Amino acid sequence: MKRSAFNISFVALMSCFICICAQIALPIGGVPLTLQTFAVAFCGYSLGKYRGTLACLLYLALGAIGLPVFAGFSASFAFLFGPTGGFLFGFLILSFFCGLPSIQSSLVFSILISAIGLLLCHFLGILWFSYVGNLSVINSFLVSSLPFLLKDMISLLFARILFSKIQQRLPRLSFFRNKT
Repeated sequence: MKRSAFNISFVALMSCFICICAQIALPIGGVPLTLQTFAVAFCGYSLGKYRGTLACLLYLALGAIGLPVFAGFSASFAFLFGPTGGFLFGFLILSFFCGLPSIQSSLVFSILISAIGLLLCHFLGILWFSYVGNLSVINSFLVSSLPFLLKDMISLLFARILFSKIQQRLPRLSFFRNKT
C-alpha cells in the first residue's frame, strides 16, 4: 500500500513537471517550441516505460478536462484533436520508448531506442497534422516536424544526461525505477 501511494505521488509529480515545461515556449510557426519533449523523455528515463507513460497520460487527461496545461496555457478535449494533437498523443509512445532501456544501458543505446520513439511520435504528429490541416504529408512534415527534430533530439540527449547525473549523485532515490 505504501509503495503504490509513493508511485502515484511521483507519477503525479512528473506529470506536473511536463505541465511546467510545456509553458516554457518560443512560438515558431504553427507549432510552439517547448520543453515538453525534454520533460516527456525525462519521465520515461526516470520512471520507466509504464510509470513514465502513465505520467504522460495524466498530463493529457488534465488538459482534456480543461486545465490549462498544454503549451500556451491552452486546454480542452478539442485541443487534443487539433493540429498538434498527434504530437501530444505521440508523447505516450516517446515516454514508453525512453523507458525501455535499463538504467545500466549505455547513453548511445538509450538515445537510439529513444530516437525510435521520437520518430514514431513525429510520424503520428505529421499524419494528424496532415489530416486536420488538409495538407500533404510532405508539407506537414516540413511545417510541423522538420523544424523541431534537431531540438527534440537534443532534448532526448539532455534528458538522458540529466537522469544519469541525478542517478549517480542520488543512487538510493527510490522514485526512480529499479535497476532492471
